Amino acid sequence: MEQQQHNEKQAKHTKNHNTTDKAQENEASFSSYFQNNNPENVTTPTMYSSLLFLHTSLTCPLCSQLMTQPSTLGGCGHTFCSSCINFYSGKHDICPLPGCGIPLSLNSGGNKFVKINPQLNSVVSSLSCILNVLGRAETQWWK
Repeated sequence: MEQQQHNEKQAKHTKNHNTTDKAQENEASFSSYFQNNNPENVTTPTMYSSLLFLHTSLTCPLCSQLMTQPSTLGGCGHTFCSSCINFYSGKHDICPLPGCGIPLSLNSGGNKFVKINPQLNSVVSSLSCILNVLGRAETQWWK
C-alpha cells in the first residue's frame, strides 16, 4: 500500500512538470490535421485560437489525442476516452487527473463508475470533420 501511494505521488509530480510538454504535444496533434497546409493559412487568427481551444478541451488527458467515445467519471465529472479510462481503472482506483483524488466509484449510485457521453462524442466528431476539411482547404478560402 505504501509503495502504491509513493508511485501515485511520483506520477502526480511527473505530470505537473510535464504540463508544457502536454501543451506542445496537443498543439502538434492539432496541427497534424492540416497535412501540408500551415494552419494560419487556412484559418483566421480567431478561428485558429477557437479551434485550438476546442481541440485542447476535447483531448483525452491520458492519451493526448482527441477523445474516442468520451466517457465521464460519475464521482468527479472528468472525461477521458472510454478505452483509456477502462485500461487505467484496471490498475488504479482514483481519478487520474492531478489533484483530483476522487475514487473512481464514488457517487456512482451502484451503476458503472463511468458513462459514455454521446453528446460530447458528437462534438468531437464534428470538430474532427471541421479540422479534416480545413486541412485540405485552399489558402485564405474565406476571402
